[in-house]
Amino acid sequence: MPKKRHPLIEQLDAELRDVVSACHPADRASPLGRAGGVRAVTRRKFIAGMGAGTGLLLPMFRNMMPEAMGQSAGRKRIIFYAGAVSASEPHFPKSDGSGGLLMTEGFQPLAPYRDEMLFLRGLNAPWQPQLHGPDWFTTGRDGTPGGITLDRYIAREIGQSDPVASIQLALHGCLSVSADGPGQVFPAEADPVQAYANIFGAAVMMGEEDPGAAAAKLLSERRSLLDFVRDDVSRMESRLAGAEREKLQQYLTSLRDMEGELSNLVDGQTNQSAECSDLGPPSAQGRASQAASEELIAAHVEVAVNAILCGMTSVAVLQKNCSGTYGWLGGIGNHTMWHESAFQQKVTYYNYHSGNLAKIRARLGEVTEGDGTVADNTLIVYFERSGIHHHNGQSDSFLMTIGDMGGYFNTGRHLTFDGHYVNDGFISIANAMGIDTNTYGDPNLASGPLPGLTA
Repeated sequence: MPKKRHPLIEQLDAELRDVVSACHPADRASPLGRAGGVRAVTRRKFIAGMGAGTGLLLPMFRNMMPEAMGQSAGRKRIIFYAGAVSASEPHFPKSDGSGGLLMTEGFQPLAPYRDEMLFLRGLNAPWQPQLHGPDWFTTGRDGTPGGITLDRYIAREIGQSDPVASIQLALHGCLSVSADGPGQVFPAEADPVQAYANIFGAAVMMGEEDPGAAAAKLLSERRSLLDFVRDDVSRMESRLAGAEREKLQQYLTSLRDMEGELSNLVDGQTNQSAECSDLGPPSAQGRASQAASEELIAAHVEVAVNAILCGMTSVAVLQKNCSGTYGWLGGIGNHTMWHESAFQQKVTYYNYHSGNLAKIRARLGEVTEGDGTVADNTLIVYFERSGIHHHNGQSDSFLMTIGDMGGYFNTGRHLTFDGHYVNDGFISIANAMGIDTNTYGDPNLASGPLPGLTA
């Protein structure tokens, strides 16, 4: 006899079929992979169902009640972090001589997670040869781009039931690192407020000509999307058991915290332009124009983490692969720095990026899931297209991962794979995400998953 489904599931199925189907857009060519998605549903259909809160709350419910939704309890997610265009070998994690992983001064923020990490080097990325490595590193083939990138490939395979297939957040002026196929660049979003509106506010702000501006106004007034769905939240809470209600509150608290940080960002941008304009919250271009601001990158991290936690997507990319200056770090990050010794500057730079990775891992570990946390089923992947060396380093490319994916990977190790192309590392990552494949990218460069990684 089939298991009895949760009554809220029955209700959602009966009342919200149109909304659920709208979360499976056929066209995923927009910056957030959701063109023709939730906004295609009319306001009347929302009102006839649970209300505007459905688009926001249903993904959270899917996370809380995977069995009732007919899903695996260990839902897999992945976050890619594309680091600086440059690399410096002395600052990267080392081997202890027997395959164990040693954290260097540059990556000390990740020391608490050493046992969850893999550092894989010696991988060759021979296409598009240039001083700083291939622009389309994760395609695993030549071209600009010559094929689909790993994030979009994984999203295509595991993200079909997500409201958003995948997201890519980048600094203003950064080149995209995502593509859907040969010549099909998947654009990045620089403005975290626009991303917030597209990911979380699409259903709530239906009918708005400029959702980004509407979201900026909302945030400048210190209001929340949850203000519009109070009745839906109460209705949902009333049908959940105590543990489920507590989990829902974890999601809602995280969402409110993110909105608080975005409100600070909007307030700061508005105050800077107050003497020149009375037009209110700045435009998307204005919000994204301070490309190397600490607040902007922090907001990108918050939006990506919350999109993962709240079930809006399973695949996120944080693109920091720019050679611009990080002003608040004292000018660190400029291209000249990589041609000088500048040891302490480089330590500061890598501490900043590894600190972002540590923050992401910590946030994922704060939200419970089953007998563990979201971190147990999320893989964080860090790479730099230049490889280990600043110039001509792509023959010694690396992949650094955080997370054992429910015991799939044997972690806490530093491994070198001479004779393997980076394609094999991408195959290993795809396998960890539940994708059964022995090839990726250029088939002439793929021999199967890297040996010895699994537990």
